[in-house]
Amino acid sequence: MGIGNAQLDVTNHPTPGELAAAVRLVAAHYSGPRGVWAYEAFDYINAAYFGGGLPTPAIQWGITAHGACLGLTTSSARPPVVTLHPSLLGGSEKVTPWGVSPALLDVAYAFDVLLHECIHVNVEHTSP
Repeated sequence: MGIGNAQLDVTNHPTPGELAAAVRLVAAHYSGPRGVWAYEAFDYINAAYFGGGLPTPAIQWGITAHGACLGLTTSSARPPVVTLHPSLLGGSEKVTPWGVSPALLDVAYAFDVLLHECIHVNVEHTSP
């Protein structure tokens, strides 16, 4: 089996705007409302705290290594990849994941974790 007549053009890289639009579509498709919310929160964080200077990361919701991290940023990737643990919006694997009261696990808590991960993006991708 081959790819037929299709050719992969590795010389034509997407623009930052095209890449930002693509990762948003993927997040909306695979994560639904959580994916849309994550980019709305990112846009606010980027404008309010970083003057719009951050590259748009690929934001995904998934179990972090051993489930131990609230969030994780892979800075070696282009764009950076931010993984947010799904229990940030309410524990599903444990009643009190990370020893955090279920009453605290909500969009405000997830926002704070995303802000923290955006600091990693800033350090790795915009600092000299």
